[in-house]
Amino acid sequence: MMRLVMAVLLMALANGVLACSCAFPEGTLEEKVRSSVESAAAVVLARAESISEAQLPSRFGRPESEGYPGEITHFSEIRSWKGSHGKQFYTRITTACCMCGRSFDEGDTYLLYLYGPDDEGFYSTSICSRTSAQSRVEEGELEVLERVAAEQSKKRE
Repeated sequence: MMRLVMAVLLMALANGVLACSCAFPEGTLEEKVRSSVESAAAVVLARAESISEAQLPSRFGRPESEGYPGEITHFSEIRSWKGSHGKQFYTRITTACCMCGRSFDEGDTYLLYLYGPDDEGFYSTSICSRTSAQSRVEEGELEVLERVAAEQSKKRE
């Protein structure tokens, strides 16, 4: 009987526990960037024009009223290496603890590795991607992106 109670208690606790765990690829900068470009739907340098807080729906069976805090960010493209997101696009990201979400600062420029868009046209990214503020982009990363984009362009010809 005690085992049954413990098992039920553990299942109940586990059902409500969420955690972010990232596995970053190893290798040279070139290998890491190429891997990230391959897995992303879009790679773009963009400016965060505006940010609004939002209560985002849960994807984990929680009632709609118990959604997660998040942000919807309006971006303007500066340079794109992959994807057809348009000059203006939006991200919708859960910023609640342990959900791997990433916040942005209005007016700042970011190198975005994006996923999506979802059914409503929103892109997403996370702290588990190479997305970073332009000021924190790893030295040489933009050059690798230029080479990858040029190679992809030649393949399409």
